[in-house]
Amino acid sequence: MRGGTARPFVRSVAFQVTQIKPDKLFVFSDDLGFIEALLPEVGGVPVLVATSSERVERALERRGVPCERVGKPADGGFQVLEQAGSLISKAFAKGLFDEGERVLTVIFAGLHATFVFNVDDLALAGLRREVQDAVPPELLEVVLQISFELAREGREGSHVGALFVLGDSEAVMAHSRPRIINPFHGHGREQRMVYVAENRQTIKQFAQLDGATVVDDSGAVVAAGRYIQINWEVYLQGGLGGRHLAGASISKDTRAVAVVVSSSNVIRVFKGGREIYRVNAV
Repeated sequence: MRGGTARPFVRSVAFQVTQIKPDKLFVFSDDLGFIEALLPEVGGVPVLVATSSERVERALERRGVPCERVGKPADGGFQVLEQAGSLISKAFAKGLFDEGERVLTVIFAGLHATFVFNVDDLALAGLRREVQDAVPPELLEVVLQISFELAREGREGSHVGALFVLGDSEAVMAHSRPRIINPFHGHGREQRMVYVAENRQTIKQFAQLDGATVVDDSGAVVAAGRYIQINWEVYLQGGLGGRHLAGASISKDTRAVAVVVSSSNVIRVFKGGREIYRVNAV
């Protein structure tokens, strides 16, 4: 622990906890000494830690502190804030925060900062409400979890892209054609469900193929490797490629919601032909 800086900061966080009375504490740091000094000072408030350090993760797991492995904290202050915002959205998508909670976020990395957020104000919380007339919000959340994992894990050390199309599957199939033999054809429904953890690795592997992975309203994968018909009336900002155009197109031509993972580790959600959510997958 960087004693000269960390000890006053720990006292400051402890004071904020007594004043704000948050439901949870979210700590983003690779400094085990700082985290261990902070834990006894938060008055029993549940703590979730995000760290890029395997050593920190193992030490906290032994203490029973929930810990998420993430990418290395950015060097610049504002970049760290942006990174922390993305981590918060990811944690919400994984069900680590509940609607209505107030969370005190503590950053001890390239920047030392705290801020409070209400989970209901998260863009992802608003996203739940925006998609509920098209797909079950819990389906979108589990596909976002898979998308975060894809972006983080990559393939053979490289970042990968993927396109998931959720809901209105009959119309989606009518607006697409196969690029490969459907790898999910003939498999039982339980083996194709995105909600079943044992299926995730298989789904991620086939999602990296060219084309879209189609998921029905119940969460069953209908097909992978589908070529989406492009709607040339869709307008996208410069720099977005064919996968984004396909996602926007299918969301405009059907009631489906599209989730696009780019090779630059940005996840975007499309509905009605427009981007309604974007987050950096760190």
